[in-house]
Amino acid sequence: MKLPAYAVLLILCLSLFTSSVVAFDVIASLFRDRSCTAVLAPPMGLDQGVCAYSEDFNFYYNISTTSSGQARFNFGCKPGCVGCAEVGTTHYGSCMRFQLGSTEVFATAWRVDTSALLSATIYADPQCARQLPYGTITVQSGSCTYSQLLFNSVVAAQLDARDSPKSERIAFGLNCNQQCGFCSVYNRTAADLCTPVFNVYMKIKTAHF
Repeated sequence: MKLPAYAVLLILCLSLFTSSVVAFDVIASLFRDRSCTAVLAPPMGLDQGVCAYSEDFNFYYNISTTSSGQARFNFGCKPGCVGCAEVGTTHYGSCMRFQLGSTEVFATAWRVDTSALLSATIYADPQCARQLPYGTITVQSGSCTYSQLLFNSVVAAQLDARDSPKSERIAFGLNCNQQCGFCSVYNRTAADLCTPVFNVYMKIKTAHF
């Protein structure tokens, strides 16, 4: 799919982003299929146990970790995440079925390694051999970084190795709202893999100092 040329501005101006102000430790998404590959609702960054609102389904929900380390989903809740219609527990990274009214959906959640520092570098070619002159930015994994110039945010997260294969260990969102609750572009990729983003290419990897 040809990516919109204008959107490269989001990447090329990364160096103008201000300090991170919002962080989360779980990414979750709803899917249409049992393999959790066909996205139904955009992935969301969450804090474990914090009640959030779904505009897509008009209900409140949260995700928490049980004493055994599993993900507990509370869907179809009232404000304050009480009286939830659908509750289920599964391993992080696993696909679980829920019935939301007349709609059958499937959900997955991944834990975020918030201790990691990630660096992102922009390139002009699909081999990531020609680095563009915008430098390398470093962000805290799971932190939402806001740009006063662009009036939107970006986020990158290193997922817990227990929940995600190496080929999808890095998650990122672009063109997000201020708290990164919604991003118009979302992808998961491997660390240090040359990944197309709009009309440029990007590598995200663990930063070393």
